[in-house]
Amino acid sequence: MIASGFGIALPALSGPAVYWPAYFEHIPTKPPELLIFPPTGAGSAVRVPLPTDLPKDFRLIEYSADGKLIYGQKLNSWDGITKIEFGPLRQSLIPGSNGFGTVSSIVTLEPSGRILLSGLFRSQGPIGCGIFELDPDARRVRRLFEGKFPHCGGAISPDGKHSVQFPGNHLSIVDLDTGAVHDVGDGLSGATWSPDGRWIAVVSGKLGASSVVLIDAHETGRRRNLGPSRDGQAQWSPDSRSLLVATPRPSQCGPDLWSLEIIDIETGTRREVRSAHCKIFQNSTGWLDHESVSIGH
Repeated sequence: MIASGFGIALPALSGPAVYWPAYFEHIPTKPPELLIFPPTGAGSAVRVPLPTDLPKDFRLIEYSADGKLIYGQKLNSWDGITKIEFGPLRQSLIPGSNGFGTVSSIVTLEPSGRILLSGLFRSQGPIGCGIFELDPDARRVRRLFEGKFPHCGGAISPDGKHSVQFPGNHLSIVDLDTGAVHDVGDGLSGATWSPDGRWIAVVSGKLGASSVVLIDAHETGRRRNLGPSRDGQAQWSPDSRSLLVATPRPSQCGPDLWSLEIIDIETGTRREVRSAHCKIFQNSTGWLDHESVSIGH
């Protein structure tokens, strides 16, 4: 069972995986905190234990596609990338990851164990931006297609074959085998891949007048508008059925705290995550496998 700092202890669930919205809070003046929220009903938020020695400036990179672990690193540090697994709680530094600065996307490929990263890297030479391949066993880093990725953002597909780039809100997809670039369009940002690789969720439009749009990853002219959103990025559930967005409630939460909404991608219907109401301070949201974070606590 998980002991909650906000409600009663909750039992681990059995059967098919159940994914809960998650929020990683990293305010430099206090230790990091990881919360999960019941996706339905009026239950309470649950605090997930983290390693006790995490620094206050620990920054979340992203949640794994299966919802069973998170990746992060110290803010403004080149000391390596930390992997935190749940059930039981384990913390480890990814071998060979020292030298990486701010990373925006990380994908581990099985069974090879290769890791693809989008972000900053430096070794003996100057700092470079782009997509990098890390072999943890050999502790070797290789830069892919130097010059193709002049900026430091991007989102790598779950199978490691493509990367979505969106500098200046111009979105393109780069084939990581050939370097070929497929232009998708302008006015698109915040791209995230569905874990099954079928869809790319983007934010279309300008701040204050933007929408969440699904783009078919294999036929990019095929799109679905899922309605307005003030969030800069939508986060996929591990089963690729739902998107999570942060939503302002100024009359209820004030200017700095937000709530969460879940969007069903088949129907476009939305529901508020009631236990997350006015609890979201910045965009470090995602999904975790409820059973995985329950085991061993």
